[in-house]
Amino acid sequence: MYNYKKFFFIKFYFFAIIFLFNIPVNANEFEDYAKIGDYKEKLTYIYRDYLSVIDISGQIDDIITNLEADTINKKEAMTEGTKIVQELKTLMLNTTNSLNNLKPLVLSEENKDTESLYNEFINFLRDEIEPTMTKEIDVYEKAFLNALNGQFEDPMSRYLSTFDRLKIVIGSEIKLLGIEADSYEDDNPKKNITQLYLYSNMYILEFLDAFIYILNSFYLSESNDETDELSKFFSNLETSLTNTIGNSEIALEKGLENLRNYKEMYSKEEYDEQTQKWVDEVLKLMDEGFSIEKEVIQTMKSSSESLTMENFAENENALNDILDDFNALDYYSYLREELAIKEADALKRIQELE
Repeated sequence: MYNYKKFFFIKFYFFAIIFLFNIPVNANEFEDYAKIGDYKEKLTYIYRDYLSVIDISGQIDDIITNLEADTINKKEAMTEGTKIVQELKTLMLNTTNSLNNLKPLVLSEENKDTESLYNEFINFLRDEIEPTMTKEIDVYEKAFLNALNGQFEDPMSRYLSTFDRLKIVIGSEIKLLGIEADSYEDDNPKKNITQLYLYSNMYILEFLDAFIYILNSFYLSESNDETDELSKFFSNLETSLTNTIGNSEIALEKGLENLRNYKEMYSKEEYDEQTQKWVDEVLKLMDEGFSIEKEVIQTMKSSSESLTMENFAENENALNDILDDFNALDYYSYLREELAIKEADALKRIQELE
């Protein structure tokens, strides 16, 4: 039987991946690229700090579970839980202060579209992420205080409510990624990378909806007699996931083709040693990005192949197995974060080309 207290959190975050391929030709562009790199790095850390609230709040749930099972004394629980709640509130305060103290990104006229994209991302942080993470803390603090008084809320309700908040985050990311993808020319590999991020987020959103439905149908429902409805659900799910994965494979293939064209184009140009080194670094980062996305697609395929009605009907550990498989995506989110930081550093160092 599935252990519903085993949490998983997907961290496929949007990092405002504005990474331009045109080699700067004037002072304004050099200055803009350096500004973009610095801004991108700061926003990456701010976003990562906000989303870490979801992981940390899981520690509170562990304390509540131990209180309910009477495996921790109340004094110890109160000390540990209060410390975690305060840590979360301090993290939110510091992160929000960092966001509010961030000076506006002002770019030259040539890059006003890029400036607008970053403003969209900042609004996303203020309007979607901060309120969502604040609610996450409030829900777990209330549950913790109630548990100290012997009032234990339904852990499943708390579990599923976290998914609802996570869906808000992912849905907002999808909108932003769509805006960013439209900002690139069709032959730019960054358009395809952004599309791959978008499709993986769509996959996660589809997975979360399916996860909640399956959990209710197979593990929480008193009856599993609605065979026709379940059969239709899994049929539609297979079609939806297959289409999303197929779109990802198309974006990957097109992106690799565009990257090959870019490499050929830049190989015909002559640069000074320092600029050539920077161009090589940019292209290498693009290679790294597509390698990550190739692995993401394989993991998506693996998890989707287990999302069948037969698997859930016959395998009592099906949900745990799928979550284990799906959690592998978290590793790739870490690689994406590291790549975003490398790209930001490359952008900041573009002034060395002057």
